[in-house]
Amino acid sequence: MKRSRKEPRRQEENQATLVLSSGESWPDGRKSIRALTQDISTGGVRLLCDVKAPLNRKVTIKLVLSRTRKLLNLEGKIRWVNPVYEEELFEVGIEFVDVSPQKAMLLLKHVYGDTRSFDSD
Repeated sequence: MKRSRKEPRRQEENQATLVLSSGESWPDGRKSIRALTQDISTGGVRLLCDVKAPLNRKVTIKLVLSRTRKLLNLEGKIRWVNPVYEEELFEVGIEFVDVSPQKAMLLLKHVYGDTRSFDSD
């Protein structure tokens, strides 16, 4: 059964870097890992990476939004992990947490396709 999403998702690949918020290393010993987004919403992101991410851990995500050309640093929590390609790659679901109003507006613009500036001069 397909579950219903709270927010619309935009399917796209964006570069991302993940760092565990605790300052610990990933299971393979690296301090940060690179990933590609599979889809993104205002509430979270689905990524593809080469490390089995630990569930329920807080992460800092550096996202390069290709369409709007914005760099976002966000906090998130790893909600699910699915192995793909014989456990050589992993899909990771991350829920955004503590998103500032400014970052939330950038996500809204990106997901809903509005590239006009919301900044006031």
